[in-house]
Amino acid sequence: MAILPNLNLARLRRVVGDRREARRQSAIMRAYLTVGAMADWPERASLNGRTLDISERGLSFFVIEVRCEELSRLVSKGMTVVVALPTQTITSKVVVVGVRKHMEDGQRGCVLGVEITDMEEAGRELLCKYLDSL
Repeated sequence: MAILPNLNLARLRRVVGDRREARRQSAIMRAYLTVGAMADWPERASLNGRTLDISERGLSFFVIEVRCEELSRLVSKGMTVVVALPTQTITSKVVVVGVRKHMEDGQRGCVLGVEITDMEEAGRELLCKYLDSL
């Protein structure tokens, strides 16, 4: 950024005001990752959702278009989860630890909480690198 000459800066401050002491508002920008999950259950071949929380050990993701009663049968069962990072996807084996109803942005659905039980080392490194960049 080019430094404004003092004269131009003085004119700008007269028009806009001196904002150095202005009160600031904090802002939070949400970042979602797309999640695909495949479970061994006859009613549905797969689930699609978006992350609400993610770490190296587990994640929670929001799924719409599904009744939570259906998903509650998956608690303590294994699934395969594919998470789309900005650069590539990672695949891991997980165990569902909880299901609850949730509403977000006017959409009803369920949140699945899962614990990662198995992930390739390369995928773990990609996930850690992504999390460190946030």
